[in-house]
Amino acid sequence: MQAKEIMCKTIVYASYNDSMICCASLLKENNIGFLPIVKKGKVIGVLTDRDLCIRGMIEKNNFHQPVENIISKQLITVEQDSLVVDVLKTMEMYRIKRVLVHENKKIVGVISLSDLLHINSEETNILKTIQEIYALDQLKMIIEPKVNEFYL
Repeated sequence: MQAKEIMCKTIVYASYNDSMICCASLLKENNIGFLPIVKKGKVIGVLTDRDLCIRGMIEKNNFHQPVENIISKQLITVEQDSLVVDVLKTMEMYRIKRVLVHENKKIVGVISLSDLLHINSEETNILKTIQEIYALDQLKMIIEPKVNEFYL
């Protein structure tokens, strides 16, 4: 199976000079967590919901500033003819949840981990790879409560 068979072809973009508030609204309105950022018709980076929270709100604390200062500028892409196994390897190597798909240097789609969960193939070892991306074995999933009662 190839990337072009599972990618989402509808991509929402934002401009490098859009404010953090504008981009947060785009993320919410479209129920997405990832925006490619464009400058002069070229994708110069990506903005994730995490970028907004960590770099934007906590570090910059100015919601009206352009997002260009908080985007991830390293573009990770795969070719649309890439095998899904190779897409997974790329996502694992860079520990990313979404990857842009290109054809002849033009962005034509995006693949997220949730897109990969819909594939029913043993050869891709999807769940194992996703666990490695998130390093779930290192997380403590059970937290003992310190209080036995909760009040409103």
